[in-house]
Amino acid sequence: MNKPRQPLLLRLEFNFEIEHAGYALKPIERSIYRDFWKCSHGKRSVVFVIVTQESSRELVTRLKLDEVTALEDYCCHVAPIGAISKHGGMSTLHDALQKAWAAVGERRSRAYRDQRKRFNPRTEARSDDRDYGALRERKPRLG
Repeated sequence: MNKPRQPLLLRLEFNFEIEHAGYALKPIERSIYRDFWKCSHGKRSVVFVIVTQESSRELVTRLKLDEVTALEDYCCHVAPIGAISKHGGMSTLHDALQKAWAAVGERRSRAYRDQRKRFNPRTEARSDDRDYGALRERKPRLG
């Protein structure tokens, strides 16, 4: 029986700036061999949202991240169904998460249903905050 596809979030932290990490980053990108979105670039970090049938441990093992000396740290887990970020609409993470969950058929995914029990979209959905120019947590309506 085939395992269901699920989106995984893989965060890579490098020892130095991303501009100088191309020799380490490109081989990782090429070895993913799955649908993925690269997002949330930082000065020394990058996030991938990957749609795969593998578990987090299987993905990390297959990519051989322990052998990449340029990596300071990495983290891999099931992607959340929602994200609130400091830069709101400028962040690519939210869009990547939406696309990944849509690609796996979110309502049929067990991981999505388990998260849905904890996530209340009425209070944690995105909303415009004109004062800061970012998307912030929506305040619940009274009445």
